[in-house]
Order: sequence, then structure tokens, then C-alpha cells
Amino acid sequence: MKPRPAFDAYAADYDSAFTHSQIGRLQRAQVWKALLPYLAKPLKILEVNCGTGVDALWLAEQGHEVLATDISPGMIDICQQKLQYHNPVGKIEFQLADFSQLDQLTKFGPFDLIFSNFGGLNCIDANSSRTFSQHCSQLLGPKGLAFLVYISKTCRWENYYFRYQGDRKKAARRQTSGPVISDVEGKNVEIWYYLLEELKILYSESFQCIDQFPIGLFVPPSYMEEWFTHKPTLLKALGWLDTWCRRKSWADYGDHIGLVLKKS
Repeated sequence: MKPRPAFDAYAADYDSAFTHSQIGRLQRAQVWKALLPYLAKPLKILEVNCGTGVDALWLAEQGHEVLATDISPGMIDICQQKLQYHNPVGKIEFQLADFSQLDQLTKFGPFDLIFSNFGGLNCIDANSSRTFSQHCSQLLGPKGLAFLVYISKTCRWENYYFRYQGDRKKAARRQTSGPVISDVEGKNVEIWYYLLEELKILYSESFQCIDQFPIGLFVPPSYMEEWFTHKPTLLKALGWLDTWCRRKSWADYGDHIGLVLKKS
């Protein structure tokens, strides 16, 4: 559980830095829109790396039964605080759990859907991702789905933005084959970046990919929020472009990759 201290430190600032930002709202709206077609009936959902519970509470408000997990006690504490002010239609429970501990959640299953948003899964390497895939398969029912959102490896925005600033190292950081060290509230966290085809291979033993799409193809990464603060009309236009340009062939080029996997 190496990343825990970093994400504990980030927990208090996560909503203000991302959830409530203009960019954060636009990117999350894209995820929810892509998720809605798979929520036609009440489901039993496991969320992995739930953060401060924004997605879990939204899913429960849609009438679904949600078990939301995270590695960080600080994040789970904030989730529990939020729950005091929400009364969702569906059932919701928050629980501390590492990626490697998911096999201990079988007593809560089987689940209809496993959901993970905004790159929490980038914190584990390829071997751990294969193990995660196996655990997902064990936790899902026969027709179960996994809806996963990864940080992409070839984000066009990031490449152009840092090249413009003259920082070629940052412009190319996502193309690194090994882990990249990211600073999270003064703590070092290892991040692995994947291409869509690499992700499909990692999950191929237990799943087949039935959908793929970019998140934040035109809407930029969240670290550009300050630059867009006084350009709300431009940012709104970029959000509109993302709504209408959800091509599968462009999945690798957004800030995030969304993929939907069906249990084999």
C-alpha cells in the first residue's frame, strides 16, 4: 500500500483541485455520459479507487447498490462525511481496500459492474494489472462488465503544452516504458502509462473489450485549469467538441482512455 500516505495528504484538497474545477466537471460528465448506457437497470456495483466518493454517490443516487473502495483512509473518511449529507435511493457502503485485496471482497458479490475512474489503476504495474483482471473476473457475475478509465499514454494536450513551455522531459513523460515518479502532495508515487492495445492484452485472459473512447480529447488535463479560469466560453466549446467526437479510433489521444470490458 505504498501510495497511501500520498493520497491521504491529497484527500482534503482533491475536490477543490479537481472535482469542483471546470475541467474536472467536464471530464467527469464525459465519463458519466459514457457510463449511462450500461446502467439501464439497477446493478450491484464495485467501485475501485473511489477517491472522495463523487462517482459512488452519483451511482447510488441512480438507484444502484454500490460498494466503493479506496486504498486511502483519508479518502474513505471524506466519503463517510459526505454520506451524512446524502440520502441516495440506492444502497452504498465505503470500505478501505487495496487493489491486491479485492479477492477478499467475494462475500459481497457477485457484482454486475466493476468501475474505476480517473487513473487510479495507473498506480499498478503490468503484473499487478493482470492479477487485478483475474480478481475482477472472480468478483463479477456471468455477464459482468468492467468500466475502467486510465490516464492515457499519448495525450496530445500534454505533449503540445509542455513543448510550448520548453519542457521536453515533461512533454514525453507519458511515453516512458517504466514507472514515472509523480509528486502528490510532496510524496512520490509511481505511475505506469498504457496504450489501449496494451490494456486489452493485460485483460485478455478474462475479458473482451466491447467499447473504447477518449476522455478529455479536447478538454485539457486538470493542471491547465488556471490557464482556462478566464476562458469559460472556450472551455465550454472544447467540452462540446468532446461530446460530439467520441471516436473509438481516438481513444489513445485524450487525457484519459475509457474502456468497457465484458467478462469472457
